[in-house]
Amino acid sequence: MFATTALAVVLGAIFAVVGVSMTLALDFQRTNATHLGFSVVAFRYIGALALLGATGVLVGLALPVVGILAATGIVALMIGAAVCHLRVRDRADKLIPPIVVAALAVGYLISMR
Repeated sequence: MFATTALAVVLGAIFAVVGVSMTLALDFQRTNATHLGFSVVAFRYIGALALLGATGVLVGLALPVVGILAATGIVALMIGAAVCHLRVRDRADKLIPPIVVAALAVGYLISMR
């Protein structure tokens, strides 16, 4: 249970920060959106999904089915992020954050068994 709680808190914190920065369209997120070929509005929607993921993994501590769905969505978002970075031919170091976060989400899913 400790691992599940720790992973939920880490994922919740990461996605809360990312989601807020994307939905507020902070300057660096506007730059990221343009670089990756997204409109700022689309990036805001992705940020809203990140906030839902953050909320979902935390709610999942009380309602496991919600956590499972949220963590699955986080993995999907991170696969999408990695594909977007590959599409614009970013250096390999840009793939590390989505891969690590996806691995954390998979760890959360495994710990919920």
